[in-house]
Formats: sequence, structure tokens, C-alpha cells
Amino acid sequence: EFRIFEKGKWCPAYSRMMDDSKRRHILDELHKIVKVSQSATGDYIEDRGALIAYHAIGKEASLEAKYAWDPTQKRRFAIIDRLRASLPGVFMAAAGATTINFTEEGINKAFGVRKILERLSLDPKEAVFVGDALGEGGNDAPVKSVGVDIIPTTSPEVTREIVLRIMQEIHRGKSESEHTIAFFCMEYGIEDDIPLFAGGLGILAGDMVKEAGRREELRFV
Repeated sequence: EFRIFEKGKWCPAYSRMMDDSKRRHILDELHKIVKVSQSATGDYIEDRGALIAYHAIGKEASLEAKYAWDPTQKRRFAIIDRLRASLPGVFMAAAGATTINFTEEGINKAFGVRKILERLSLDPKEAVFVGDALGEGGNDAPVKSVGVDIIPTTSPEVTREIVLRIMQEIHRGKSESEHTIAFFCMEYGIEDDIPLFAGGLGILAGDMVKEAGRREELRFV
């Protein structure tokens, strides 16, 4: 789901929710493989409507535990391989440190980036994408097909440094009329009543939006 802020509120621009039968099928097949109890489902398996996320050791696990569980992504790729035959038409990708994302085929980050470029009337070469799962099978990898400049990152802290550096470079040496910065992310943690998922990167993105809003010298959209 893509929302824009207009006239003081967040409004949906488009929505690509999976139908109920497909979501149930993904959940059923996933439960067969990972054996997650129903009582633990909320922490391990999230149904976000357009996307189902499986967090292998729970989304509340410590960062240290997450980074140690599957540093090479081999454990998640093994799960994806076991599910591939039973989930035709489903795009599966490793995300973050322990997560697997499930969406409809073609509904991935490349789709989202193209929609945002279209909305902002931007050429791909006018945009920069920052991602941590750019290798084969990663959920950021499809963005390579869009043609935007790509900067790899390794953590929310490194991402913050990259984005702040880009903002400073854009700001430096330009006239006031050229100081508009468009920042987009796949997830934002801004307010509790905005129905968007936000993990660590989303909370960071939300903080950056709020900080930019407090800086009068930045024209930030």
C-alpha cells in the first residue's frame, strides 16, 4: 500500500493487497515447514495484507541474536527452496537478518520504487536507493532492474549516515529554490495511527522525516 500526505492526512494512492485465499495458502504452507505454534504466530509470522513476513527467531529477538542466526542467508534460502514448489506465483526473498518476505509475483521493491518515481515524475537516474539485501535472493535485489543509483548499507546506523551525507551534499552550494529533497523508504514509523509496518529501518526513516521537518532550511517532501 502506498500512502501520500495530503490536506493534513495520509491518503491511500494505491493498494495491492493479496486476496484472502492466497494469504491463507502461504500461511498454511509456511506453518508446515517452520512449525510455529499459533500462540507465537504474531511474533514469528506477520500477515500485513500485501505481504507476509516470517521472522525466523521472532521479531523481538536481540539484534545480536538476529545477526548471528543466518549471516550467509543459507538457512533462509533453504526454507525458500522447500516452499517454492508449493507456492507458485509467490515472490519470496530474504530480508533483514532473519526474515523472509512473501508477496505476489512482481510485487516487490522494484515495483514500489517505480510507483514512487512515477508519482514524483522522476527519472531513475535522479534517484538513489539504499539497501542491505542486494545479493541474489535478497528483497532489495529486484531494484537493480529499475536503473536507480544504488548504495549498499549494513545497518540502520550506516543507512542514517548515508542519507544524511546525501542530504548535505544536495544542500551544499545550491540556491534556496533548489533545496527540495525527496526521501522515500519502504516503511515509515511516524505515528501510531498510520497503518504502516515499521521495523528498525522504518523507525529510523520516521525519525529522519521528523528531524527534517524541524529544519527550516530544508525543503523536504
